[in-house]
Amino acid sequence: MAARVGRVRAVIRRVVWTLLALRPSGYPWISVCGRVLTGWYVLDLDAAIVTCTSSDVVRDW
Repeated sequence: MAARVGRVRAVIRRVVWTLLALRPSGYPWISVCGRVLTGWYVLDLDAAIVTCTSSDVVRDW
């Protein structure tokens, strides 16, 4: 399963980089306060908080 995920990620990564290379303006560098940060990569991670309970531990918050 992990090998298949790795292959799929590689294909998707190749497609995305190809699409970025085909853009007329090139790679869309990040801009902060009007200053273009050429050469910087931004990784945007989203997280989810999952709440759960356990019958082993009971806490009074």
